[in-house]
Amino acid sequence: MKTRFDLAGYRDLVANLLRMGYGVTTFDECASPKRGDLLLRHDVDYCLPTAVKMAGIEAAHDMVSTWFILVRSPLFNPFGAGERELLRSLRAKGGRIGLQFDAGYYPEMSDVTTLEKAASEEIAALEIASAGPVVAVSFHKPPPCLRTHGELFAGRPHCSEPRFMRDIVYCSDTLAQFSHGEPLDRAHASDLCAMQLLTHPIWWSESAEMSGIAKLDALTRRRADAVLDAIEDSVTAFVRSTHRPALEGKPQ
Repeated sequence: MKTRFDLAGYRDLVANLLRMGYGVTTFDECASPKRGDLLLRHDVDYCLPTAVKMAGIEAAHDMVSTWFILVRSPLFNPFGAGERELLRSLRAKGGRIGLQFDAGYYPEMSDVTTLEKAASEEIAALEIASAGPVVAVSFHKPPPCLRTHGELFAGRPHCSEPRFMRDIVYCSDTLAQFSHGEPLDRAHASDLCAMQLLTHPIWWSESAEMSGIAKLDALTRRRADAVLDAIEDSVTAFVRSTHRPALEGKPQ
């Protein structure tokens, strides 16, 4: 079954997985995934508002997932007033908060121990911003030392541990498509083998008719507009009409 990449499509996807017989568990509670376990993982690289909408869909189905936040994202500030409220809204809807850790910000660090120290600092900051515990970690484009790390990381489970990757169905959305097989098809073919379902909220934003690249373009426009709004509010002499971003004329 082809997944529709918008909020309605996400609602249908999770509802169908429940109807098939899956039950949701979380990375911090699941010692060893078993048949019928569904681990819902969301790596929030860019789009917190869509994440909150997806969390509302899950709350309506009594589902609990983990939202992995990229603290050093260039596209949002977890300590900004709006973003902070969105993070706390994820908790209010029953979601757990995890850290999405990008080791690329620490090129001078090449071993697990020093990277764990850096991650612990990010975790402490995220716990303040989100007003609660950070219970797990996911890796954004991990270096070899993290791809093969089989133990806890910074004292927390991480999504790449062997128990969450071996003998399990792993589905990840990329540019608004499941390139390695549709989750419902794979669930059926595997007879409800435990599944880790990774989504990125950006791909579920906007219309399902838009490509992944078009959704990124729309996000870039919104972010550019937000920057212009902030400058306009703080600098009286700034004339917005003379500072339009270069991608203004790009097609929707």
